[in-house]
Amino acid sequence: MLKTILIILSMTTIIACSQMSLRLDESEIQPFKEFSKVKKSVDTLGPISINVTDMRGDVPANQIGFGYTGVKYKKTPVLLKQNVNEFLKSELTTELTKRNILVQEDGKYQVEVLVTKLSVNEFIEKHLPERALCEIEFQLKSQHLTKTLNARYWSEVTSPGDLGDGTEKIAPTFASCINVITDKIVEDKKFRDFIQ
Repeated sequence: MLKTILIILSMTTIIACSQMSLRLDESEIQPFKEFSKVKKSVDTLGPISINVTDMRGDVPANQIGFGYTGVKYKKTPVLLKQNVNEFLKSELTTELTKRNILVQEDGKYQVEVLVTKLSVNEFIEKHLPERALCEIEFQLKSQHLTKTLNARYWSEVTSPGDLGDGTEKIAPTFASCINVITDKIVEDKKFRDFIQ
């Protein structure tokens, strides 16, 4: 009986340590405290509608990066529950609204958000704490009457180097990166002038 229990426990451990993917729960995607402040537009601008297109090529539609799992630190894909287009459209709508940008399905200004880079990866360096690194780049394009918007924005965030597990830092690093890039968009005079 004891032998059977030990076999079952060891099989459970092997299965748990060799996960095929890490799936992020949306409730975990919250920025680190130092990246949680929001830079609001003084005036309410818009309304805009946004459409997000993932331009990353041969990356699965819901994959955002890699983590390392198990005792052998196996490289494991990090996935969202929905595809990147849907997630970012929802997230950017929320984040832009917090910053006094009106976002509606039939907004006056139709803004195309092209995701040219998006990766959130755990990285491990010898003798240093496990961390996560996020890099995002968007190209925003729009045309309204005689006005044209064509602008590129990027952000890069590295998680704090504490003793926590690196995979647990992926979600807040991703959220922090989105916060930073949204601030850059809203602070850009070219973007604000276009949607006034």
